[in-house]
Amino acid sequence: MKVITLASRKGGGGKTTIARHLAVEAAVQGFGPVCIVDADPMLGLAQWWSRRANDEPRLLHVLPTTQDVTAANIKRVVGDGALPLPLAKFDTARTAAERAGYRLCIVDTAPATDDGVRLCITAADLVLMPVRPTQDDLDAVGETLRIVKSAGKAGAFVLNGAQKGALSTRAAGNALVHRGELADPTIHRAEAIPATRGTGQVIGETAPGSAAAEEIRQLWHYVAWRLGLAEQPEILADIDTPKKKGVR
Repeated sequence: MKVITLASRKGGGGKTTIARHLAVEAAVQGFGPVCIVDADPMLGLAQWWSRRANDEPRLLHVLPTTQDVTAANIKRVVGDGALPLPLAKFDTARTAAERAGYRLCIVDTAPATDDGVRLCITAADLVLMPVRPTQDDLDAVGETLRIVKSAGKAGAFVLNGAQKGALSTRAAGNALVHRGELADPTIHRAEAIPATRGTGQVIGETAPGSAAAEEIRQLWHYVAWRLGLAEQPEILADIDTPKKKGVR
């Protein structure tokens, strides 16, 4: 089973949004069964899952990272479908999920670099670090990137919430490729994406023919390639995406 961890010290970068969209897209593309893990005390991914009508992805467990996330709170948010599990038991849960036939696990983490986030990064086959094209986001990438590198993990930035054709988008992309690998494609701002949160859906289900849905599909193709599950995709002809560094 392959594990993808979404990590970023700064909140608001889009970890939860990208996690849920990739989980659904992976299942649609035939890489399921897929499970998701919410290791963020805000429980945003678990709340989205609780509103979802489709069977996939499955919520494997909610992993409390603070004492505020109690078993009662988890049950209130997602019902009886998820059990609280200490982060220290993550490897046990991963092994159980693999034995149960899951092919992919996507982990959402808190905006932090604490021991819980470090554990989720260590467990990953690929770490995705969403970054919005703002100076605050760019300033925050260093600490997360250091953890990824010290753990010896493959990692890539995802430029998210960008404005098509904007100077800030190109500048942020250029800054990121000097720090590490930048995923294809850039994910541009789309009002329809946040709206899917309240219905337990993703943009590929509510607007499958949209440019936003196509960007998510292309991002999954990139991720599948980085995980060794698919051949390398063609580089998109996207004027907002700078030339990538070589994969290390």
